[in-house]
Amino acid sequence: MGLKTGEGSGPNLGLVCITQSDAVRYRALTRKRLLQFDANEQRRVLRELYADNLSRLNGALDFCVARGLRLYRMTSGLFPFADDDAGAPVHEEMAEEIARTGLRATELGIRLVLHPDQFVVLSSDSPMVVANSVKILETHARVFDMLRQPRSPWALM
Repeated sequence: MGLKTGEGSGPNLGLVCITQSDAVRYRALTRKRLLQFDANEQRRVLRELYADNLSRLNGALDFCVARGLRLYRMTSGLFPFADDDAGAPVHEEMAEEIARTGLRATELGIRLVLHPDQFVVLSSDSPMVVANSVKILETHARVFDMLRQPRSPWALM
């Protein structure tokens, strides 16, 4: 089977976000907690959180390789607040590190996919909910681009 193309027959197993154990877990941050800091401290906190979560994503890739898993469904909370003024600049500053991780996944033959969280509702009657859903999906698409994943069903969202 072509690892990078999905050619061949038979099912491929994958890991969904986290493990039952602490082997693959991610850090989170609430908006309330983030807003307790001034702008400079927010950037520092987010930089630390993003770097740690990126390290944990690399750990998830290691976990998958060790178990012969060729698909990893990333958490939608990998880079909290990357879609707003607090997180977007920090996220962009980490472009090289993020690209290295995505290219590593490709080299390992691990397909990265993502399932948006439950707040993404494009069919909502509320224009505000639809607008926020589009914003979230655009951020996820930017993450895939930064991970250097192909714009194809291989990198499914």
